[in-house]
Amino acid sequence: MTDMSTVQSQNFTRMLTMAAFTLALSSVSIFLFRGPLNILSAFLIPAIIVLFSRGYGISYYILIFIGLLLTSALFFQTQLIFTAGYAFLAVGLRLFLVDQNMNLKLRISKILLYMGSVILILFSGLWLTEKLFLIPLHTMMLKISGGQIPVYLGILLIESVLVTLCHILVLNVFLEKLKIRSF
Repeated sequence: MTDMSTVQSQNFTRMLTMAAFTLALSSVSIFLFRGPLNILSAFLIPAIIVLFSRGYGISYYILIFIGLLLTSALFFQTQLIFTAGYAFLAVGLRLFLVDQNMNLKLRISKILLYMGSVILILFSGLWLTEKLFLIPLHTMMLKISGGQIPVYLGILLIESVLVTLCHILVLNVFLEKLKIRSF
């Protein structure tokens, strides 16, 4: 075996290990935070996915997406839509807020784009879960907002701000620790 193929094999093995670790942590989060507490998974899972993605590229995200979907389909069927959404949020997090060197790049335009994607994912998760699994999440949110769409959007905006801030804080703390340890 050549040196290049050995390095590629080691990188692939390392990527699979990080993907497995990510899936384990994500599954624990999904298992612990079920029902109304599901929003807490949104605070953790996308950041966890990004934290372990260092240098692995698109194949890592594909593995995570497939792994999360299979895990959810087997054990957390009603969480399937939100779990897919968390994988998409991780990609958005990486695209908008984390550069190639795993540094946070906090620009107001990028933060607003990410917050918009969080709102879209949360709304889609609520609506699709109601349509596909007949769990009245969207209807419940409409009742909470008094049937007023601006109030509903305000609730989603507040959730999006909290989720975005949590992702920034988690990534800031852990990415700094990873930099210190890598030198």
